[in-house]
Amino acid sequence: MSEMALYDERDTIIAGLKEQLRQCREELAAERAKDSGIEEGVAQLRTALLPLKQGLDRIFGILPEMAQAASVVKPSAAWDSWKQRMGANSAASKIIDLLMLHRELTHDQIRIQIGTNRMQTVYDAVSKLNKASLLTKNGDKFSLKEL
Repeated sequence: MSEMALYDERDTIIAGLKEQLRQCREELAAERAKDSGIEEGVAQLRTALLPLKQGLDRIFGILPEMAQAASVVKPSAAWDSWKQRMGANSAASKIIDLLMLHRELTHDQIRIQIGTNRMQTVYDAVSKLNKASLLTKNGDKFSLKEL
């Protein structure tokens, strides 16, 4: 092949690539125009639905807070008395405090919360609370009985 033919072939390839690049740029511009139209529509939809969202946020924002407040066991002299009987700084006393705050916990969650690596400590404390009829078991979770 001669050198002249090689240059001509390259020029043809370059011209084809330039045409493909031009087409890609046109397609990209068209897609960007579509995207801006969609973004404008979404912004208008958000503006129109904002009052509804704010109303629903008020309703559903308040309800979980009310449910959580109702689900927390209220501190009482009876629970304080049980904590004293179990030992003020004992694992059983800590579990009572945790269940008053969190309502229900598994063995692992209790172990992590009371800060021990020994699962046996949790089993012993849960057993102690069970013997005193203070716990309710729901699946793998424990909660305090109503006093």
